Amino acid sequence: MAESDAETIQREWFEDPTFSYLKRHYFDAAKLEQRTMVEFARALRTGRVIAFTGSLTTIDRGYPKWRDFAAHCFDFAFGDLDKFEEANARADVLTKNKEILATFKETLKREDFDVRVAFSVIGEIMDIVGRYSSRALSNLNEKIANEIFLKRERPVKPNSVLDCLLTKLDIDRILTLNYDFEVELAIAQDPGAKGSTVAKLNRAGIRQDDPATHKIVLRMPGGRSLVSDVFLRERTDRLIEFAVGSAEHEYHVMHLHGRADRHETMVVSYRDYDRLYRRSGTSKVPFEHALGLLYSGNPVLFVGIGMSESEINQSLQDVVGDHPYRRVMPTFLLWNADMTLSEEARKADKAIKRIDMLHRLGVLTLFDDDLARHAGVDLLEGETTERLARSIDNLAAAMARRGDEHAKPISHWRSLSLRVPQHADGKIIAAWALIAAPSLPAPAALITPFREENALLTVVAATSGLRKGAAARCFANRFQEDHPLATVVHINADFCFDTDTMLNLIAEVLWRRRGHRGPRHMSRSRQFAEDLAFCLPDNSDLVVVISGTERMFGNGGEPLSAEFDEAMRCFAASCCRHARSRHAHARFVILGTLRVKQYFCGLFGEVGTIASDGRPPVVIIDYGPLVASSGQSNAGDAARRFRKHHYLEVEMGVRATEAMTPIAIRRVDLKAGPDVAIADYRRAHFAANLTPTALRSLGLDPDLALDILMVMAFVGQPVEAEVLLHVPRLRTRLADPIFGVTKEVERLERIGKELRLLSGCGLVLPVAPSIDPTHMPRFGIHATLLAELRDRSGVPLSEAALSAAFNMSLYAAQPTDGPVPEPHLHDELGHMIDWLIGAYNDPSPISDERPSEPEHHRPDALAALRAALAVIRGFYSTSALLSIESDRSTWLGERDGALTEHGERLDRLLEAFLRSQRAVERRGDTTGFGAFYPDEIVWLYNERGVVKLAQGDLYEARAAFDEADRFNRTYVEFGDRALNWRRITLNQIVVDIERGRFSSARDRIDMIEREISPKKWERAQSLADQARPGSVQADPVISYEEMLALGLTTGYRGLCDLFRGDMLGARRGFEQAMALLHRLGELRALAIFQRYYASLGQAILEGGVADDMLERAICSAQAAHQMDVVHQGRIRRADRRISPGRLDELARSNRDLIDALRYADSTDTYRVRVEARRGLARLRIASGDYEVALEHAIDAMTTATRYGLSLRKIDLRILIGEILILRGDPLSGRALIHAAIEAATRIGYQRALAHAHTALGG
Repeated sequence: MAESDAETIQREWFEDPTFSYLKRHYFDAAKLEQRTMVEFARALRTGRVIAFTGSLTTIDRGYPKWRDFAAHCFDFAFGDLDKFEEANARADVLTKNKEILATFKETLKREDFDVRVAFSVIGEIMDIVGRYSSRALSNLNEKIANEIFLKRERPVKPNSVLDCLLTKLDIDRILTLNYDFEVELAIAQDPGAKGSTVAKLNRAGIRQDDPATHKIVLRMPGGRSLVSDVFLRERTDRLIEFAVGSAEHEYHVMHLHGRADRHETMVVSYRDYDRLYRRSGTSKVPFEHALGLLYSGNPVLFVGIGMSESEINQSLQDVVGDHPYRRVMPTFLLWNADMTLSEEARKADKAIKRIDMLHRLGVLTLFDDDLARHAGVDLLEGETTERLARSIDNLAAAMARRGDEHAKPISHWRSLSLRVPQHADGKIIAAWALIAAPSLPAPAALITPFREENALLTVVAATSGLRKGAAARCFANRFQEDHPLATVVHINADFCFDTDTMLNLIAEVLWRRRGHRGPRHMSRSRQFAEDLAFCLPDNSDLVVVISGTERMFGNGGEPLSAEFDEAMRCFAASCCRHARSRHAHARFVILGTLRVKQYFCGLFGEVGTIASDGRPPVVIIDYGPLVASSGQSNAGDAARRFRKHHYLEVEMGVRATEAMTPIAIRRVDLKAGPDVAIADYRRAHFAANLTPTALRSLGLDPDLALDILMVMAFVGQPVEAEVLLHVPRLRTRLADPIFGVTKEVERLERIGKELRLLSGCGLVLPVAPSIDPTHMPRFGIHATLLAELRDRSGVPLSEAALSAAFNMSLYAAQPTDGPVPEPHLHDELGHMIDWLIGAYNDPSPISDERPSEPEHHRPDALAALRAALAVIRGFYSTSALLSIESDRSTWLGERDGALTEHGERLDRLLEAFLRSQRAVERRGDTTGFGAFYPDEIVWLYNERGVVKLAQGDLYEARAAFDEADRFNRTYVEFGDRALNWRRITLNQIVVDIERGRFSSARDRIDMIEREISPKKWERAQSLADQARPGSVQADPVISYEEMLALGLTTGYRGLCDLFRGDMLGARRGFEQAMALLHRLGELRALAIFQRYYASLGQAILEGGVADDMLERAICSAQAAHQMDVVHQGRIRRADRRISPGRLDELARSNRDLIDALRYADSTDTYRVRVEARRGLARLRIASGDYEVALEHAIDAMTTATRYGLSLRKIDLRILIGEILILRGDPLSGRALIHAAIEAATRIGYQRALAHAHTALGG
C-alpha cells in the first residue's frame, strides 16, 4: 500500500466516530480471538460461567447419537405394532402405518432431514393405531428412557469432558439438553462401580425428591449438595433460580429438555418442542423472559453442541438483536477446527465461522487449535470427545497461564535510583529541571532572608507572574555554591501532576542520607512518620526546594494532594521534635502563591513561633517586596514583564508585536493594569500573539505549531518528539502535501524542528531528559500557556482535575468542579490515548532501519505509555465522566458508554505495560526501565475499580481493587496501612456492602477507624459541629483525608445498619456522616447518604422529613453535577410517588424513570439501569400492565445478575414473584419470594425480609 493511501486511511479512521470494540474489529480475526480470550478470562473470574452441554459430551458413554437414537425409537415403535398385531386388530390400519414408519426410518439416512419430524411421525402413528385397539400401547418416552438411559450399565471410566468442566474450569452450574444423569454422577465423583444409572445416583448421597417440580436434591458426603432440575414451563421460577444462582447449593444442573426419570418431561418430537417453546398460555412470556435472563445475565460456554437447535438459536438471536454490538454478557462456543484443511484454508474457515457465530448468534468462538497454542502445547488428533476434553484442558491451562503472567513479579519499574547517588554531598538533585533557563538577576533577594531566619521551613509566597520558578532554580544553585558539601534537591512542580514521584524522590534522598544502601521496604508514610525521618548525620546539610506548589492546594488553602499534606504534617511534627534532638535536620523551601501561605499558616498555627532551640519552625517570606527592588513593584509591572520576556518578542527576523494590529496592542496594554487579574491579561495576551500572522513571522508553521502546543497542553507533562509522532492530530496535519514528508523519520524531523522554533520563542521549554538511559530530549509547555490552552478547549485545569490526578479515586467522594470534555474533544482525546497506548504495535518504523527487537521494546513506546497515562489523569476523572448528561449526542447507537470506554482504555494501558515488561524479561535485559512507577500502577488499578464500581460491575470492581491492593502491598506501602491502603479499603467497603457482605464491610470499617486516634475523632466531631460548610483548611490536629475517611466510614456503618434492619443505628450513623461531609463540602458523598437517610421511612423520620431529605439529596448531587446520584435520587422520588389512580403522579414518575434509563444506556451505569427498570416495573404494576412490568423486572434482574448486585437480586426476586402472582402463577411467584427469603436470611438482609413477608401477605 502506498504511503499516501495509508495516511488517508489513518485520517479517515481518526475522523470516524468511535464504535464499540466488536464493531471496530468485526472482521479482524486476530482481534476477535484476542478479545474472546480476554472476555472468557473476565467471565471465569466472576465464578458464574454456565456450561451448556449437548450430546457430544456423553457420546463416549455409549449413548446413541441423535439419529441413532431416532432409529432406536423406530425399533421400539415397530415392537409395539407387533404386539398390536397379536391383539387381532385391524390389519389394514397396521399395514398402512407400518409402511409409513418404514418410509420415515429410511429417510433418517438423509442428512438434511430433521430428526424431530421422525419423532413426531412416530407419536402420531402410535396415537392413530391406539384408537383401534382395546389394549393400551406402552408409552414410547417411558420405554426409551428405561432402556437407553436408566437401566443400562454405566461405563467404569470417568467422563473426561464433564470432569474437565467441573475440575479444570471450576464450573458449578450446567445446563444440558441431555436426558441422562451423567452430569450428576460426574459431580458426585462416581467411583466407577458397576450398576445402573439410578442405583449409582442413589448411592452418591442422601436423595430428596420434590414430585411437584421434579427437583432432586442430592446431599453428598462432605456437606456438598447438588440440585438437579427439570424445566417445566408452568414453574418458571426454577429456570429463574438457576439463571440467578443460589448460594444454598454448591452445584445446580438444569435439564432444559427433560430428564429420563421423568419421561413425560422429555422433549423429543416437534410436538414436545411446540409444548415447551411455542404454545400460548400464561407461562409463555415468563418462560421467554427467563431464557433471556439465562443468556444475558450469565456467561455461557457451549460444549458439545452443534448449534443446530433452532429454538436455542432463536433465543440467542433475540438477545443479540436487542444490542448487536453491546452485548450484556458474552457467550462462548468451544469448536474443533478442521485439521484436514491446509493452514491458510483453516485460517479462512475459522474466520468465517467466527463471523457467522458472532453475527448470527452473538457467540464468541474458541477453536481447539488456538487454545493449544495459548496453552503452549501441541494439538493432538483424536476422537471428537477426546479433542473436546483436551480443548477444555487447554482452555483452563491458557487461563491459568494468563493469570500467572499477571501475577508474576515486576522486575523493570521506572526508578528514581539514578537520580539519587549513594554519596550526594555537594550535588544538586533536580527533577523536571529546565535546560539553559534564564537566571534571575538578584538571587540574593531570597538568599538573605533564608540565612537570617534560618528556619526549618521557609515559605515564599507571591502572586502569579513573578518568576518564582526561576528564583527557586537560582536559589538552589546559589545555596549549593555557598555550601559545597550540602545536598540540594530542586523540584520544579510546575510540570508535576503526580505528587508521589516528587515525594518518593525526597524519601529516597533521606533514605540514602541516613546511610541506607538497599531499597526501601517500608511505605513512605511510615518512613516520614519515624522520629528521625528528617534528621541527618552530623555535619550534614540537606535543603529541599520545591516551586510551583500552588497547584497542590485549593483557593482557600485546602490540600488537593493527600500525599503532600501527609508529608508536610510529618515534617511539621519532626520540626517540633527537633527542639529536643541534637541531630541535624533537613530544611524545606516552598515557593507558591498565597494559597500555599494559607495552608502552612493553618498547619503551624501562628507563623513565626520560636522553638526551644531559638529557631522558628516556619517563616513566611513575601516575595513581592523583594522583587520590587529589581523594578517589579506591582502586579501590573509583573504582567508587563511577563509579556516582554520570552513570549513571542524575541528577535527572529520580525518582532511578533509588529504583526499585531493597533487595536490588539491597545487591548493587551489595558489588561496589563495593576487592578487586572493575571488570568485576564494572559487571555488577552495570547489572543493577540498566538495568531497565524504572529507565528508565521517567527518562522513557525501556524497550524502545526498550534497543534503541537495543544497536544502538549493535553498531555500536561514534558513530552518527547517521538511521542508526538504517535498523536493522530499531528499525523493528520503532517499528511498535508504542503509539508512534503512521507516517512516516519521525516515526520519526526519536522516535529523536532517546530519544537526547536517554539523553544526559541519561549513557548515550550527544553527539559532535562528523564531517568531512562535513552536520554530522549523532552519539552514542557509553560504553565501559563498550558492553562490558557486548556481554558480554550473547555477543560480548564481545575481543582477537581488536579485532585483527581494527585489522589487515588474514591467512589463516594469525587472532586466535583471539573467539566467533562465536549463531544468532539472527548473523541479526539480518546483516539489520542488509543494511539499512544498502541505505539508498541505501530508497524511503521521511526528510523530507516527497522529494529530487530519487537516494537514494544522501543523507548518511545514506553514514553508514549506515560503520555497516555498523563492524559487520562489530567482529563478523564471518573467524576467528570459521571457528569455527562443523557442527551449528549456523543454516546449513541452502536457505541460503548463513556464509562465503558474509559475502563477499556485503562485495561489496554495496564495490558500494554505488562506486555512491555514480559518483552524486556524475554530479552534478558537487566538494565531496562519500565514505563511506570509502582504507585502509578496502583493508581490505574484503583481507577479501574472505581470506574467499574461507578457502573455497578461489582465483579470487575472487586478484581481491580484486589490487584490494586496486591501491587500496593508488594511494591508501594509494603503492608503498611497508609494512604493508598485506606482509599482502596474505602472502595472495597462499598463492594462488600452491595454484595451483601456486611460482616466483611464492618471489619474493614473497624480497621480504618482504629488507625485514627481518639483525639482526632474528637477534633473531627468539633469541626463537624461548626455551622460553616465548605472546604477545610489545614488543621494541626486532623488532616482533611482523615476527616473524609471518618465521614465515609461512619456513613457506611449506617448503611450496614440500614440493610440489617437497625434503623436507629442507621439514622445515627447517617446524621454523623452528613454533618462531617457537609462541613468538608463533599457533595457527592453527602448526596449519597442523604438519599439513604430519606429511605428510613415514616417509622423513624417525622412528618415530611424523608421527602425533604430526598429533595436535598437531589439538589446536592445536581450542585456537584454527579448525574448518577441525581438519577438515583429521582428514581427514589418517583418510587415514592407511585400510587394507583394518581395519573398525574404516574406520568411524572414515568418521565423521571425514562430519563434515568436513557442516562444509564448512554453511560453504561448498570446500577442506575437496575433501579430505573425496577421503578418502571412498579409503575406498571400500579397501572395494571403486568406484562410490561415483568419485562422491566426481568431486565433489571438480568443486569443485576450479570454484574453481581446481590442485594438488588434479592429485591428483584421478590418483585418478580409479586408480578407472577398477579399474572395468575402463584406457585412460581411464591417460590421465588421464598427463595428471596432464604437468600436474605443467609446474609442478614432484614429490609428485604420485611418486604418479602409483606408480599406474601404476612
